[in-house]
Amino acid sequence: MRAGGVVMACWNAMIPYIVPELSDEQKAAGHEAVKYPIIYANVALRNWKAWARLGINSIRFPHGFWSSASLDFPVSMGRHYRFSADPDEPIVVHFGTGLTQEGLANPQDAARAGRAALARMPFEDLEHSMRTALADVLTPGGFDPAKDIAGHRRTSPDIAGITVNRWAHGYARYNILPWDADAWPQRPTPADIIGTPVGRITVSTTDQADHGFVDGAIESAYRAVSYLAALR
Repeated sequence: MRAGGVVMACWNAMIPYIVPELSDEQKAAGHEAVKYPIIYANVALRNWKAWARLGINSIRFPHGFWSSASLDFPVSMGRHYRFSADPDEPIVVHFGTGLTQEGLANPQDAARAGRAALARMPFEDLEHSMRTALADVLTPGGFDPAKDIAGHRRTSPDIAGITVNRWAHGYARYNILPWDADAWPQRPTPADIIGTPVGRITVSTTDQADHGFVDGAIESAYRAVSYLAALR
């Protein structure tokens, strides 16, 4: 296969195995791209009257297992997809949290330990933690989480269902945040190093952008394609 240019738009940690032309420094930088495990979960509610009574639409848990829980966004699209505008209507609550192990000096090791812990977590424990988190905040508004009573489970009048999405390799590390700056005071970060073009091979990933969101992906793609276009 021959090409005028190549854009590596994949996980940075895989690039050293695919592009042998990388320098040893770039290969080491690629191996730094350990992604952070996260959980996204959804709780389908039959109504959101308790939220309305308390006047809230999102919850933060500074010392809890979950980072946050928020009502679905009020977005309607087209003629048939509309958001839940009435507290008597069903709605989805989005839960999210990241998993790293405290006490480890190396962030990559903390992420690996969190990933191992995620693989061992039973669904029942995650379900219970969400029911408990909602009950702790929403019970004054009349919310019923339907916990076990005398060993017998009963159906919640408020919760219709729960799904849990385990994202073992989640977002890329933010190497440019203030609390990471001491690791690379003068730069370059590992993302800068792996992103250095090798001949006509460039890198376009959120790992290389140093933040794992769509704006980072667009900026990284623009940088990579612009470099190749300038070689013509």
